Amino acid sequence: MGTYPSIGTSFDHFNDRITGDIPWQEMDFKSNNETLYSRSLSGRVQTRSFSTQYFSWKAVFTPLTHTEFKPIYSFLHGKAGRLSPFTITIPGLAHEGTVTTGTATGTIGSRSLTVSATGTLKAGDLIAFNDTAGEHHKVYMVTDDATLSGSGTVNIFPGLIKAETSTTFFTGQNIKFLARSTNDVQTYNLATDGFYRFEIEMEETF
Repeated sequence: MGTYPSIGTSFDHFNDRITGDIPWQEMDFKSNNETLYSRSLSGRVQTRSFSTQYFSWKAVFTPLTHTEFKPIYSFLHGKAGRLSPFTITIPGLAHEGTVTTGTATGTIGSRSLTVSATGTLKAGDLIAFNDTAGEHHKVYMVTDDATLSGSGTVNIFPGLIKAETSTTFFTGQNIKFLARSTNDVQTYNLATDGFYRFEIEMEETF
């Protein structure tokens, strides 16, 4: 039987298997929106979205020694491919604003938050809520620059999948994505130089 994140669930954290930053030499980071699209013979276009946006990424590790590689591989092996979720803090996702935490309120579907904080949030910054008890694991992106003097409005995408009332949020490297591997096969290459070559593909889950 598959697993679904439940209230109060504590997830294993990928970064705990690594000393220092995750040794990625490159990463492809994607925002996924699944849209139904049709064009009639007259040229009229119709679009409709039935799913929520989610992030995914593919990363290439630097060549790893046996000691560096085996904790990483065994962690993913223990998740049984796509079966079990885990958390991960993704290195290198720049945070341009000065706000790192605060509280926010918003209704389901809303693309704007009423935020209590002082400082700036920049378009492209990421926001996640500290609401594991409410199973709110989605990460959102700020779509417009915002300057906050104690409080203000911050626009995000996608719209909230759960309502929040004065809930603490985090930004930048304080964010933990809830993620899964995107496939059930984990393959590595052991070269004649004794180093392991490894790539991973993950996607946000919530």
